[in-house]
Amino acid sequence: MTSASIDQLCGRQVFFKCENLQRTGSYKVRGATNHIVALREQLGDQLTGVVAASSGNHGQAVAYVARMLRIPATIVVPKDILGVKLFGLRAQGAHIEMIDGGSDDLNAASTAIARSSGYHEIPPYDHALTIAGQSTCLYEAVTQQNMTELDVVLCPVGGGGLTAGTALALEATHSPARLIAVEPEGADDTYQSWKLGRRISIEGPATVADALRSNSPGELTFEIMRRRLHSVVTVSDQEINAAMRLIWERLKLVVEPSGAVPLAGLLNRDIPGGGPALVVLTGGNVEFPLPQPLPEDSRSRMGTIATLQ
Repeated sequence: MTSASIDQLCGRQVFFKCENLQRTGSYKVRGATNHIVALREQLGDQLTGVVAASSGNHGQAVAYVARMLRIPATIVVPKDILGVKLFGLRAQGAHIEMIDGGSDDLNAASTAIARSSGYHEIPPYDHALTIAGQSTCLYEAVTQQNMTELDVVLCPVGGGGLTAGTALALEATHSPARLIAVEPEGADDTYQSWKLGRRISIEGPATVADALRSNSPGELTFEIMRRRLHSVVTVSDQEINAAMRLIWERLKLVVEPSGAVPLAGLLNRDIPGGGPALVVLTGGNVEFPLPQPLPEDSRSRMGTIATLQ
């Protein structure tokens, strides 16, 4: 999908990969499908159930695939999960465990449940099968749309599953495009890790982009990102909200804050080159009213847009 007014604002041609239109409303269904189907093929009826930690999108994807395969699913979520994501989980028939804490706490609880129940854990990002599934997003865009001349690809980054998968897809397609990860300022674990050259953990990530509130990048994902990433940039919640509004108004698409993060980076940071850019809109599971009001000065850019119509 494209928008002439967004192209003009960014000073380059921008393509949007609309993963907000996926089953369960996010790209996460790619990794969940690849992982669980592989387990079913390997284990058959010995796959008695799956368990996953999630802020919402990964959990919905795991629950959806499990329901399709008639496998029980337990999803560990934070107590402050958005209502729209909790509703989606319940609609898929998953058993839900709500706990206090951040992504590290959720992952620890998921691992404990897997050990006690005999269920197989489906990590949200740090597993080869999950990463391979996420790689199909970029591979699909490049092969279906013949985007051989892409200059840059921008992905939001939390734990790093999509970004690592995108890196693998760029390598597989021999694309020279630069891969840039965009992260919220209030949850900048990948940015800090990237600067230091090693994984670090942050305390209490806080951002409107709830799907990106990770404490640290994954071990496997970080190694892949270090090999192929061009850079990591961060954006403010104000910039995320403004980008989300722009997508709604120009593309007529509902995206969640996390899905608007890469466009916020393209609009507000010094992104190299001037050739075509691919922006991955990762999800559309947003709750109304918005998690926080759009700031008044986020509308200043909208005045510019009005002159482009």
